[in-house]
Amino acid sequence: MGAELAFRPGAWVGLVARVEQTAGATGALVCEVDGRQLGSVLLERGRVCWAVTRSTRRRLSDLLLERSSDLTRVQLEAVYRLCRARSIPLGEELVRRGFVSPRQLREALVEHTSEALVHMAEADRATYRWVPHRTPTYSPKYTFDNLELTLRIGRMIHQERSDAAEARLAALGFPGVAFRVAEDEGVVLPVAVRDRDRIPAAHLPCEGPDLRALRQWLESHAGRESLRFAVWHDGEGRRVALVRTEMLLLVLWLDGASALGLLLARLANLPAVGDAE
Repeated sequence: MGAELAFRPGAWVGLVARVEQTAGATGALVCEVDGRQLGSVLLERGRVCWAVTRSTRRRLSDLLLERSSDLTRVQLEAVYRLCRARSIPLGEELVRRGFVSPRQLREALVEHTSEALVHMAEADRATYRWVPHRTPTYSPKYTFDNLELTLRIGRMIHQERSDAAEARLAALGFPGVAFRVAEDEGVVLPVAVRDRDRIPAAHLPCEGPDLRALRQWLESHAGRESLRFAVWHDGEGRRVALVRTEMLLLVLWLDGASALGLLLARLANLPAVGDAE
């Protein structure tokens, strides 16, 4: 996908902001270009269920067939007709019948959705309109938040950078998020996360009321080469450390009285290698 699209982080941030503005609603965010529908994003309670565009290379059905040896096209088409008649999610019915596993469905959904979202974000002259739906129908375990999708897209486009970010977070050993710095646009995007369940939800990228403040703070400091390390306190008294490497910003949550000293010791022993491009 990276060869087909010149991914612009700023465009992706704009689409993420539109999804956030749904404020937990259920419905479809329809993307149009010059009055013609390009694609749509289906959301339930503010979480992305799936997305599709006219320019998506492969259909969700193709991805499911590729992943599951227990599913044939004949079986898939039969279940599809049933689901369409009953207005139930195709993927979940395939799982219920044992044709695909929950993991296979989730992987296919996130791959298909991520590619579609990038195509929408990159479209010139795109406009969006919201179409509300009344009744949720998707299981929450097959839906995605913006952080998971952003991380997936980051890995698809900048796999080596994501690998480097994961290695840095693992070496430091604290819950945190690694951001890629796109200096040409002044934008930071998350590319890796560690121990997500230990990070306060309100502070996660693309979640909660503190997202914009955190992103703006990071972006305002992204171009300052002199900034390599900073510590501040969040609204709940936790210490949060900012560590800058070559092209990454690491935001780490420190718990315990000795956490800061331990972090400084690990930073001192961290190999001085550049981040992969």
